[in-house]
Amino acid sequence: MNFKWLKILVVIVVLFLVFSISFGCKTVATTTTAAAAETTSGEPIKLVFWWWGEQEAPGLEKFVNESIKMYEEKNPNI
Repeated sequence: MNFKWLKILVVIVVLFLVFSISFGCKTVATTTTAAAAETTSGEPIKLVFWWWGEQEAPGLEKFVNESIKMYEEKNPNI
């Protein structure tokens, strides 16, 4: 009897994850499309990047700063 409830629980969790991922991807795609439309106007774009810093991994701050510099060189209007 307990095995039946375990199967039901697994199905519910999988469905929840599938719908969560699907909704998240739609949100990202919509945001990306809107941002792409804004870039054609030629106006400067503000890009916000949030992170926890060195708490995540030692040396990450140096990597992030280098990545930001390279990104800004390729995308001067951002």
